[in-house]
Amino acid sequence: MSPERGGGIPLDRLLAGWVDIDAKPARMVWGLCHDSRKIRPGDLFLALAGSQSHGMKYAAVAADSGACAILYDPARGGDELALVGVGIDIPCIP
Repeated sequence: MSPERGGGIPLDRLLAGWVDIDAKPARMVWGLCHDSRKIRPGDLFLALAGSQSHGMKYAAVAADSGACAILYDPARGGDELALVGVGIDIPCIP
């Protein structure tokens, strides 16, 4: 447990009721972040569709910075967004 961030929550429990995910081994989420430049280890990266670009463009940066998983908005980009997650060693969840 990180004292400055409080307790974590299992990813599958956090997303229960919205997304069916079987995260094995259990991944702990210590924070939420939508800016890939500010990711801290254990954060869930929220890759949102913006007016200029989609957050999935920065998925690899988030993963390299220690994100535990990526939750992305499939509203714009559809299947192309899923391809961005190929080769990233953490779950990319639409």
